[in-house]
Amino acid sequence: MLDPQTWTARNEYDLSGHIVRYGWQWIEGYGPDPYIEARRQSGIEVGKQKSNDYFYLYRGYVSFYTAPIDDNAILVSANLSMFLSWSRCEADPGCYPVGFEVEFYSGKNQWTELTTSCWSMCTSYQGRFVWIYPGGMERKYYWQYVIKDSIAYKGGEQRTQFRFNNYVDNLYRPEGERKVQRCGFDNPMVGYGNPPRLEVIYHY
Repeated sequence: MLDPQTWTARNEYDLSGHIVRYGWQWIEGYGPDPYIEARRQSGIEVGKQKSNDYFYLYRGYVSFYTAPIDDNAILVSANLSMFLSWSRCEADPGCYPVGFEVEFYSGKNQWTELTTSCWSMCTSYQGRFVWIYPGGMERKYYWQYVIKDSIAYKGGEQRTQFRFNNYVDNLYRPEGERKVQRCGFDNPMVGYGNPPRLEVIYHY
């Protein structure tokens, strides 16, 4: 067997971003209602908050064009790196200030344009990505292994895509939840900033 090779994909800037659902009330297990909006090319945001009597829920999305991986490659492993550019975690009065987690899901060829219909895209749970403490956020890359079977690379236009949620993001307990529990990952144009990266290790 030849020595394994490494290929790194940058995200598709115009297919990555976040979707925000917002409204005047919060429905348990569903989130805020009734408005929803997809925001592309403006950072990958995750979390929830209450501001001026409005409730907001953010889910992040990132897309990689992975067709350039040779069809004959045998995948060994893969990992995803995301640059955490900011976070806000403010407790309601009397709320004990603990951290929060970002969990992520993977899918193959889930969307070719990020729209509100992508709200529940991606089906394979990958794990918890980041544990963030209020006031202790570090601006750096965080990475996590992903299941190699989640990489799309054989035949035609292939994309490997991920969705990011705040852990149990649809549950909002006003008596015990933070008022703001939100973070953002870089989603810059190629060649600038700190783009999401998908690293694939393979051999023939």
